Amino acid sequence: MNKAYSSVRKVLLSFFLLGVLGAIFTQVAFAAIYKYVDKNGTICIVDNLQVIPKEYKGKAEIVSGTSIKTAVIPLPENKVASTSDVTEDKKIDIASSKEKIEKAIKDFMAGRTFKVFAVVTGLVFSVVVIGKISSKLGHGMIGFILCFALTLFVLTYMFSSRFLTAGESHGKALTGILEGIPSGLSISSGYIDLDLKRRQGGYGRGGRMKIESDHAEILSGVRFGKTIGSPIAILIENKDWANWQEIMNAECGMRNAEFKGVTRPRPGHADLAGAIKYDTHDIRDILERSSARETAMRVALGAIAKKFLEKFGVRIGSYVIEIGSIHGSRFTVHGSEKKLLEIFAKAEKSPVRCPDENASKKMVALIDKTTRDGNSLGGIFELFVTGIPIGLGSHIQWDRRLDGRLSQALMSIQAIKGVEVGMGFEMSRRFGSEVMDEISYDGSRFTVHGSRFYRKTNNAGGIEGGMTNGMPIILRAAMKPIPTLRKPLGSVDIVTKKTFRATYERSDVCAVPAAGVVGEAMTALVIADAFLEKFGGDNIAEIKRNYDSYIKYISKF
Repeated sequence: MNKAYSSVRKVLLSFFLLGVLGAIFTQVAFAAIYKYVDKNGTICIVDNLQVIPKEYKGKAEIVSGTSIKTAVIPLPENKVASTSDVTEDKKIDIASSKEKIEKAIKDFMAGRTFKVFAVVTGLVFSVVVIGKISSKLGHGMIGFILCFALTLFVLTYMFSSRFLTAGESHGKALTGILEGIPSGLSISSGYIDLDLKRRQGGYGRGGRMKIESDHAEILSGVRFGKTIGSPIAILIENKDWANWQEIMNAECGMRNAEFKGVTRPRPGHADLAGAIKYDTHDIRDILERSSARETAMRVALGAIAKKFLEKFGVRIGSYVIEIGSIHGSRFTVHGSEKKLLEIFAKAEKSPVRCPDENASKKMVALIDKTTRDGNSLGGIFELFVTGIPIGLGSHIQWDRRLDGRLSQALMSIQAIKGVEVGMGFEMSRRFGSEVMDEISYDGSRFTVHGSRFYRKTNNAGGIEGGMTNGMPIILRAAMKPIPTLRKPLGSVDIVTKKTFRATYERSDVCAVPAAGVVGEAMTALVIADAFLEKFGGDNIAEIKRNYDSYIKYISKF
């Protein structure tokens, strides 16, 4: 292990030294404007010492500061010129070039490349220091592990966004922090509230939705309607807190002596596993946080990610394709962005967010019957992402594959038990020739993401090899029936160990339409994270420059 660590350290140190030498060489080679006179008497002005012919290098003179353009001043044949022969116009050109290079350097210092260099330099320095200390102490293996962990940490958080949520279902409020959103993005509470309202809708929701009217209060990270680059903090108050203050109070000594807590775990919930894991005999400590109420904050933070992506023509939507035994139109993986947006608009008018009108009516009828029976329903919703550029995600490591990251995000939503990408499981039932998306090219074709390559089918769901391929991303998530039932299933009291019917907490009959909205939020957060990895910057204008340059490159590929 000591040898392995030593080898890693030497390689990193070598790269670092090469980078430093390259920087020094670049500085020397490009740090000045040089003037020389060739054999024809022509005054030549260049910004790179290396392009001056060998026979003239010894006679070259430094004229001015740095420039990014080569200026060649031809003179009449056989005329030998002095410095005074440089015209005022050319002097102005040099001054203009100097201003341009100064601006370029300033942009570079503020941009992604410089940050990469700075972070990598710091990383290499830290690795060397840790290695020296651990070697001196005779703990080379510990040094290797620390260096490896440090490298992973830096690579993970260097240019990505991340978010955290906090709060209990019946606590005072939900809170969330979103980090990594650049400055200059217009955002408002009203915009976020639109998605919060969509999440509270959908036929089959429970009585809690009649109490709550979710509103996002922006606490930080936004000033005068625009993001300022710092972490964005959001607060959503729980109106039902007024009815639960005695049970959910955070202050010490406020617990009522007569209050016994919840001891009957519900099948299908986090109750029993959580109680054992966290060593509590009051299951409310578990059920309050594991509740889907937490997704309100995910939707709020996801709305900000959506707003960011919209600046680059990326749209995200969802619709329900199955509830219980009722399913919509025949299975199809859509590749047309226009068609997907039309389906989404139609679904938004349905009480169950299903674009198939006939299926929508049957779903409503099934929910009504299920409510009368004291039961619950699950279903499947489909998600799409349009306007997405080629190359988000990566094939080089398992945790950088975009389909894996999206699947994890969707599986993290309460009650989601399965995720498909594109054709998904259906692809496994067919021959390879039936499901691969053939590649075509049209030089006159232009799309928002720049590519002239296209597919007539989209069975892969817009992702190949862990990377976006330019087609719309298509995802599907399966939600189990809500486990809280009006006619509870059998369970065992964790204190008395006696058999009881599980405790009933106020709940939905069907939340599939709402789950689709949560799925949009999680998808937006992952895509925004991948987008920032690819085009990272501290402000919208900087990211736009990086994005536009990449789209231009793709269009010429």
